[in-house]
Amino acid sequence: NNLYREKISKNSVLIVSFAVILISYMISFLKHFPTVMTYDSYYILGQAIGDLPLSDWHPVLYTMFVRSFVSLGLLVNNINAGIAIFSIAQILIFSAILAYSIMWVYEKGVSLFCVAALLVYYAFSPVFSVLSFTVWKDVLFASFSLLYTLALFDIIQTKGKSILKPLKALQY
Repeated sequence: NNLYREKISKNSVLIVSFAVILISYMISFLKHFPTVMTYDSYYILGQAIGDLPLSDWHPVLYTMFVRSFVSLGLLVNNINAGIAIFSIAQILIFSAILAYSIMWVYEKGVSLFCVAALLVYYAFSPVFSVLSFTVWKDVLFASFSLLYTLALFDIIQTKGKSILKPLKALQY
Protein backbone atom coordinates (compact mmCIF):
# COMPACT_ATOMS: atom_id res chain seq x y z
CA ASN A 1 0.00 0.00 0.00
CA ASN A 2 2.80 2.46 0.87
CA LEU A 3 4.67 1.53 -2.32
CA TYR A 4 1.69 2.65 -4.40
CA ARG A 5 1.22 5.82 -2.35
CA GLU A 6 4.69 6.98 -3.33
CA LYS A 7 3.83 6.51 -7.01
CA ILE A 8 0.25 7.85 -7.00
CA SER A 9 -0.05 11.54 -6.24
CA LYS A 10 -3.15 13.02 -4.64
CA ASN A 11 -3.65 15.13 -7.78
CA SER A 12 -3.69 11.96 -9.90
CA VAL A 13 -6.36 10.53 -7.61
CA LEU A 14 -8.37 13.74 -7.98
CA ILE A 15 -8.10 13.88 -11.78
CA VAL A 16 -8.81 10.19 -12.37
CA SER A 17 -11.73 10.22 -9.91
CA PHE A 18 -13.20 13.32 -11.53
CA ALA A 19 -12.85 11.85 -15.03
CA VAL A 20 -14.41 8.49 -14.11
CA ILE A 21 -17.31 10.07 -12.23
CA LEU A 22 -17.92 12.70 -14.92
CA ILE A 23 -17.94 10.17 -17.77
CA SER A 24 -20.31 7.90 -15.85
CA TYR A 25 -22.71 10.72 -15.02
CA MET A 26 -22.63 12.15 -18.54
CA ILE A 27 -23.65 8.76 -19.96
CA SER A 28 -26.59 8.70 -17.56
CA PHE A 29 -27.39 12.33 -18.39
CA LEU A 30 -27.56 11.54 -22.11
CA LYS A 31 -30.08 8.81 -21.35
CA HIS A 32 -32.28 11.29 -19.45
CA PHE A 33 -31.59 14.39 -21.58
CA PRO A 34 -32.23 17.27 -20.91
CA THR A 35 -32.64 16.49 -17.19
CA VAL A 36 -34.72 14.83 -14.51
CA MET A 37 -37.49 16.92 -12.99
CA THR A 38 -39.32 16.37 -9.71
CA TYR A 39 -42.28 18.21 -8.22
CA ASP A 40 -39.81 20.67 -6.66
CA SER A 41 -38.05 21.09 -10.00
CA TYR A 42 -41.17 22.42 -11.69
CA TYR A 43 -41.69 24.92 -8.88
CA ILE A 44 -38.05 26.09 -9.12
CA LEU A 45 -38.37 26.37 -12.89
CA GLY A 46 -41.57 28.39 -12.48
CA GLN A 47 -39.74 30.77 -10.17
CA ALA A 48 -36.73 30.91 -12.49
CA ILE A 49 -38.78 31.98 -15.50
CA GLY A 50 -40.87 34.38 -13.44
CA ASP A 51 -44.20 32.56 -13.60
CA LEU A 52 -44.16 32.01 -9.82
CA PRO A 53 -43.07 34.46 -7.13
CA LEU A 54 -39.83 33.91 -5.24
CA SER A 55 -40.39 32.44 -1.79
CA ASP A 56 -38.44 31.02 1.11
CA TRP A 57 -39.51 27.52 0.08
CA HIS A 58 -36.55 27.39 -2.31
CA PRO A 59 -33.31 29.29 -1.73
CA VAL A 60 -33.35 32.44 -3.82
CA LEU A 61 -29.65 32.06 -4.67
CA TYR A 62 -30.31 28.59 -6.09
CA THR A 63 -33.29 29.89 -8.07
CA MET A 64 -31.11 32.69 -9.48
CA PHE A 65 -28.47 30.09 -10.40
CA VAL A 66 -31.10 28.08 -12.30
CA ARG A 67 -32.48 31.30 -13.84
CA SER A 68 -29.09 32.20 -15.30
CA PHE A 69 -29.05 28.97 -17.32
CA VAL A 70 -32.73 28.99 -18.22
CA SER A 71 -32.27 32.55 -19.52
CA LEU A 72 -29.56 31.29 -21.87
CA GLY A 73 -32.01 28.75 -23.24
CA LEU A 74 -34.72 31.37 -23.64
CA LEU A 75 -32.28 33.52 -25.65
CA VAL A 76 -32.27 30.82 -28.32
CA ASN A 77 -35.97 30.03 -27.84
CA ASN A 78 -35.20 26.63 -26.34
CA ILE A 79 -35.74 26.31 -22.61
CA ASN A 80 -34.56 22.69 -22.77
CA ALA A 81 -31.13 23.91 -23.90
CA GLY A 82 -30.90 26.13 -20.82
CA ILE A 83 -32.00 23.31 -18.54
CA ALA A 84 -29.48 20.94 -20.14
CA ILE A 85 -26.66 23.47 -19.66
CA PHE A 86 -27.71 23.87 -16.02
CA SER A 87 -27.65 20.10 -15.60
CA ILE A 88 -24.16 19.88 -17.07
CA ALA A 89 -22.95 22.64 -14.71
CA GLN A 90 -24.45 20.79 -11.75
CA ILE A 91 -22.85 17.52 -12.90
CA LEU A 92 -19.46 19.27 -13.06
CA ILE A 93 -19.83 20.72 -9.55
CA PHE A 94 -21.13 17.47 -8.07
CA SER A 95 -18.43 15.37 -9.76
CA ALA A 96 -15.67 17.74 -8.65
CA ILE A 97 -16.78 17.66 -5.01
CA LEU A 98 -17.12 13.87 -4.99
CA ALA A 99 -13.68 13.55 -6.61
CA TYR A 100 -12.27 15.91 -3.99
CA SER A 101 -13.75 13.74 -1.23
CA ILE A 102 -12.03 10.69 -2.73
CA MET A 103 -8.72 12.56 -2.82
CA TRP A 104 -9.32 13.70 0.77
CA VAL A 105 -9.85 10.10 1.90
CA TYR A 106 -6.70 9.06 0.01
CA GLU A 107 -4.74 11.84 1.75
CA LYS A 108 -5.90 10.51 5.13
CA GLY A 109 -4.16 7.21 4.41
CA VAL A 110 -7.21 5.04 3.77
CA SER A 111 -6.32 1.86 1.87
CA LEU A 112 -6.27 1.99 -1.91
CA PHE A 113 -8.91 -0.73 -1.97
CA CYS A 114 -11.31 1.48 0.01
CA VAL A 115 -10.45 4.52 -2.12
CA ALA A 116 -11.17 2.51 -5.28
CA ALA A 117 -14.39 1.13 -3.76
CA LEU A 118 -15.54 4.69 -2.97
CA LEU A 119 -14.83 5.74 -6.54
CA VAL A 120 -16.80 2.78 -7.91
CA TYR A 121 -19.67 3.53 -5.52
CA TYR A 122 -19.83 7.22 -6.48
CA ALA A 123 -19.41 6.61 -10.20
CA PHE A 124 -21.75 3.68 -10.70
CA SER A 125 -24.48 4.06 -8.09
CA PRO A 126 -27.63 4.96 -10.02
CA VAL A 127 -28.75 7.21 -7.17
CA PHE A 128 -25.67 9.42 -7.45
CA SER A 129 -25.71 9.55 -11.24
CA VAL A 130 -29.37 10.55 -11.51
CA LEU A 131 -29.09 13.04 -8.65
CA SER A 132 -26.13 14.69 -10.37
CA PHE A 133 -28.40 16.27 -12.99
CA THR A 134 -31.77 16.44 -11.25
CA VAL A 135 -33.00 20.02 -10.95
CA TRP A 136 -33.23 19.92 -7.19
CA LYS A 137 -31.73 22.26 -4.62
CA ASP A 138 -30.71 19.36 -2.40
CA VAL A 139 -28.03 18.14 -4.81
CA LEU A 140 -25.83 21.22 -4.47
CA PHE A 141 -26.75 21.63 -0.81
CA ALA A 142 -25.58 18.08 -0.05
CA SER A 143 -22.45 18.57 -2.17
CA PHE A 144 -21.39 21.70 -0.36
CA SER A 145 -22.34 20.16 2.98
CA LEU A 146 -19.92 17.32 2.24
CA LEU A 147 -17.20 19.83 1.36
CA TYR A 148 -17.89 21.79 4.54
CA THR A 149 -17.82 18.62 6.66
CA LEU A 150 -14.42 17.64 5.27
CA ALA A 151 -13.07 21.14 5.98
CA LEU A 152 -14.49 21.04 9.50
CA PHE A 153 -12.86 17.66 10.10
CA ASP A 154 -9.51 19.07 8.96
CA ILE A 155 -9.89 22.09 11.24
CA ILE A 156 -10.63 19.88 14.24
CA GLN A 157 -7.89 17.39 13.40
CA THR A 158 -5.24 20.13 13.02
CA LYS A 159 -6.54 22.13 15.99
CA GLY A 160 -7.32 25.06 13.72
CA LYS A 161 -4.05 25.17 11.79
CA SER A 162 -5.58 24.02 8.49
CA ILE A 163 -7.77 27.12 8.29
CA LEU A 164 -4.62 29.23 7.96
CA LYS A 165 -4.08 27.75 4.48
CA PRO A 166 -5.89 29.98 1.92
CA LEU A 167 -7.64 27.14 0.08
CA LYS A 168 -8.79 25.51 3.29
CA ALA A 169 -10.07 28.85 4.57
CA LEU A 170 -12.02 29.30 1.33
CA GLN A 171 -13.41 25.77 1.66
CA TYR A 172 -14.56 26.55 5.18
